[in-house]
Amino acid sequence: MLPATWGASNLQILVVDDTQDTRDVMRTMLEMWGHQVIEAVNGKDAVQVALDSMPDVIIMDLRMPVMDGVEATRVLRQYQQFKSVPIIAMSAHCAGKWKQEALEAGCNDCVSKPFDPEKLNGLLTRFAQVA
Repeated sequence: MLPATWGASNLQILVVDDTQDTRDVMRTMLEMWGHQVIEAVNGKDAVQVALDSMPDVIIMDLRMPVMDGVEATRVLRQYQQFKSVPIIAMSAHCAGKWKQEALEAGCNDCVSKPFDPEKLNGLLTRFAQVA
């Protein structure tokens, strides 16, 4: 694991994924880096949790039941308060048409699962400057 002092810290990050194991890994890593983590289990849940908590950054799985991450991103981008909140798509399918669809929906970037901690931390550090 990476040291807690590595990169940006003190962001409130909403992690959206339908897989508990993925949320657990993300929570452990992000908290070790000094971030606060809140969770949602699908896109519909993510919209409500985001509205209630106003996170600094959202890490959004693309493929989930109930409402997928692409649709959740589109919904969130309709709210003025979420026009500039960074949304990082995270998916095993983060290339080609999947990535293009995520970016067109309003995601700022996309990381592949399994994710590269260095790339994710670099994105968080970059987005912390605007959060």
